[in-house]
Amino acid sequence: MTWLGRGIVVVLWLVLGVVALPVAVASEPTIASPRELEPAPARPPLLVGTETYQGSWEYRYGDSPRDVRGLPLWAHDPSLKGWLPLPSLTSPPGRSGHNYVWLRTKLQGPIVSDPTLELEIVDQIFEAYLDGQLIYQFGQLDGNDAKARRFLGYPAHYLSLSDSAMNLGDYRGKILTLRIYSEHINIGVFGQVSIGTRALLLANVVRKDAGKLIVGVVLCAVGLFVAMLFLYERGDRGYGYYALFAFSTGLWILCQSKLRGEFSSTPLLITYIELFAFYFAVIGVMLYLERTMGRGPFGLSWLIPRVMLVYVFCASLLMLFGVVKLLPTLFPFQALLLFSVIYTLALVAHHIYKGDADARLFGLGFSCATMTVAYDVLGAIGVVPRINLASSHLGQGLFVLMLGLILVRRFRLVHLDLIAAKTALLEQVDALAARNSEIELLNSELRHQIEARSRALVDSLIDSDHEGGHANLSLLEHGQTINKRYRVVRVLGQGAMGVVYEVERLIDKRRLAAKVLSSHAGRESLARFVREAQLLAHLDHPSLVKITDVDITDQRVAYIVMELVNGTTLAQQHARYRDLSFVLPVLRQIADALAKVHSEGIVHRELVPLLVRRQIWHKRRQRNALGTNSAQVGVRWRSYCF
Repeated sequence: MTWLGRGIVVVLWLVLGVVALPVAVASEPTIASPRELEPAPARPPLLVGTETYQGSWEYRYGDSPRDVRGLPLWAHDPSLKGWLPLPSLTSPPGRSGHNYVWLRTKLQGPIVSDPTLELEIVDQIFEAYLDGQLIYQFGQLDGNDAKARRFLGYPAHYLSLSDSAMNLGDYRGKILTLRIYSEHINIGVFGQVSIGTRALLLANVVRKDAGKLIVGVVLCAVGLFVAMLFLYERGDRGYGYYALFAFSTGLWILCQSKLRGEFSSTPLLITYIELFAFYFAVIGVMLYLERTMGRGPFGLSWLIPRVMLVYVFCASLLMLFGVVKLLPTLFPFQALLLFSVIYTLALVAHHIYKGDADARLFGLGFSCATMTVAYDVLGAIGVVPRINLASSHLGQGLFVLMLGLILVRRFRLVHLDLIAAKTALLEQVDALAARNSEIELLNSELRHQIEARSRALVDSLIDSDHEGGHANLSLLEHGQTINKRYRVVRVLGQGAMGVVYEVERLIDKRRLAAKVLSSHAGRESLARFVREAQLLAHLDHPSLVKITDVDITDQRVAYIVMELVNGTTLAQQHARYRDLSFVLPVLRQIADALAKVHSEGIVHRELVPLLVRRQIWHKRRQRNALGTNSAQVGVRWRSYCF
């Protein structure tokens, strides 16, 4: 056995000896005196439980005078006069500008182990005395330093009523005195007061706030999920406003739980989060209202949330620089909220009257939330008694659910519209495909007609007495018409045998290119010209110019009408001749078009002579400046493209 094993055995024997020694001593027979044989006095049985505190309360305003030890007399001497009965736990009447109030009660309730008094809300900081002994302090009430009388938030408070470890829990009949300081509109103790075992008090809080915690967590999760969807899609801003409202509402509900003090050692931070979550929840729902029902009369639906945003931003700056405290910023916002509630109810009622389904859902959820939250707001400003609002989170959760249903309904409508649009688009595509087939058939028929007309024109020109002569080109002026079908716009270019014009077809205003042969061209030139039209009409390729008409004028001047291709000339692309990223796609298109021409049994007669001429010219110009390979590439590019 190692030294570690021996050590463990020794420790176990020592523990057994410590446990067994008192038992052995207690089991030894002793001679008891007559006094020791007397039965012990009966003690009330200890219970484990909680109940709502039923004791009566008294109050008085102002601060207590001090005795020679500096202790407050109102906490030590219960016989002093001036105490008034307090019928219910709310702000005591007759405040008259006082920031100190004293409350006291003679404790009563069940006899429990670890007796504890639970105070749900105390406005704002206070001290607690039990029979004159200070047992609890929240905040610093005395002094003039920065921490004195500083607001610290709204945690739930648990006052232990046991004054020693040997106390058996009999607190009944003792005087509990509270010294409370508040600069807020409310002062005193609010909500439910319970008494009992501390562990069971916490268990009751968990049980009562379970629904609130579940609703808060679910709303926060929904808000984050919708926010991620909005950021991913960046579509309808209504989803972003809904995410802001849902998350802020969930956070607000979580901060309202009485367990907030158990989760954070800084309850003031929880109060800040709660207040700003409340602000942004209201702003989110007003932005959502604007997105759902429009700007409203006088643009109020657009104006109200932006005024709230500006107010919250300015209030944050003032709090940051210490100009104002947290709670004073609440009342102006609550005034805006009350106005917004009235306006929203009127607007929603108007839309419901018009038969808006979204307004019905909005109105149902808003009414449920308003009936629960409005009471909390009125209680916060002292209009109605402030009590525990156990169902407010349900109204808020139902409101978020209704707004979510509006989004779901709109998404469904959009989805149905998309399906209908897709169906209509498919029908249009089918109709367009059928129409394209018809157009293709018409184009094929048109090409056959043009080819037939070209052959007829060739035969007519060959059989005519048209004699060759000098090319004497007469330019058509702007505005002149060709066969009363095409209006001349401008000259695009001219050569020895003819002129190319940009023309406008009168029937549909389409811009085309018209190649007009010289009025005195020879018979061979005319035949070649019309043969060109015949070949173009027979070819169909994306890289070949399409011909749309061929005819002769009343003066027996032949012309070809083809599609107008807008762009720049190759001469303007001189700087990019050796740029392969530009050259190769162009050459690929040219080669593809030539392959189509050759597949139809047509030889492009000008290609080879132009290649030879360009090789000779280019070699002369580049003989001493370029290498062989570079010159050949340049020659091929220039040869094919000019």
